[in-house]
Amino acid sequence: MKKKTSKKRIWIAIGIVVLILVVLIFFSDIQDVVDMLLTADWVVLAAATVCMMFGMLLITTRWRYVLNNRPKFLPTFHADGISFTSKFFLPIPIPILRVVNLSLLTPIDVSESTSAAVIDRMIGFVMRLVALALTFLFISGTRLSIWVILGGILFLLAVFGIMSWLVKNAKNILPRITKLVARLPNMSEEQLEGAMTNLYNGLEQVQSTRKLLTAMLISLVMWTFFLLFYTLGFHALDFGVSTREAFAMASAALVIVPPSTPPMIGFYQGLMVAILLPFGYINLSEATAYAILVFLVQLVLWLIVAIWGLRRAHLKVSDVIHESREGVQQDSLILEQPDN
Repeated sequence: MKKKTSKKRIWIAIGIVVLILVVLIFFSDIQDVVDMLLTADWVVLAAATVCMMFGMLLITTRWRYVLNNRPKFLPTFHADGISFTSKFFLPIPIPILRVVNLSLLTPIDVSESTSAAVIDRMIGFVMRLVALALTFLFISGTRLSIWVILGGILFLLAVFGIMSWLVKNAKNILPRITKLVARLPNMSEEQLEGAMTNLYNGLEQVQSTRKLLTAMLISLVMWTFFLLFYTLGFHALDFGVSTREAFAMASAALVIVPPSTPPMIGFYQGLMVAILLPFGYINLSEATAYAILVFLVQLVLWLIVAIWGLRRAHLKVSDVIHESREGVQQDSLILEQPDN
């Protein structure tokens, strides 16, 4: 039954992707999109690409840090390359792909990395909140002042304080959360038991306040590179938007489609266009060109790492797909949540 459900989900995802791409092609001026891509400022695009590369390195750095630096960097980086490249074409959550591929390329087994993936995902959620706060700051027109900076610092301290409190009191809090969530329709404590166990084990790995703070700082630097990557993408296509407008759109994009948890092709472009158009700074063709450009940069970079990793580990693409599909069959509620 689960295999049938998995296949059905894949075909539904493919159908939605095709529909999104058809809509974008039909309503966009394809010639304009192609012209914009061909006339992009390659110097600015190169700078954006460098920012994305640093962000990619920090994705793996944070992942290893949460795993207590047990796997070596290069195999872990290769596993991430295979995972992110696979995600661009498969409707499988990125945490499952990362956990499965890490087990293929390193001695870290799935049970060890599953708990770490929960923490990695939780920190990612916090960074989305930070990006959301930045979006409101940029669209509000508020000038950067000492009070704004102080407010941002206090916001980050408050978020860190809540996370630190959750980590230290997880043993008492999680059973209560389980009982509350179990009251929802189609939920039971038995269903949630595995998910909460993974969450508790993950929180145990970052019980040190210093370790949690370090993971947060790595994330802040990583997302700063992502923000610069998205912002420079607008300037590479020369839409005539101001730096503040570019930052506003870039931070909004980070909330929904951050490079650390990208949706698959088609979904990515559709979501990106849906995010950018309400700002009114660019038109549909420009938004489509931008969505294609930033996606291609990520795809090419991760694809290089993936091919390098596959060749080094003597793996076939079919092996990766098989193991990933097996991973989807596992009963891990948190890791099976769909990516935005």
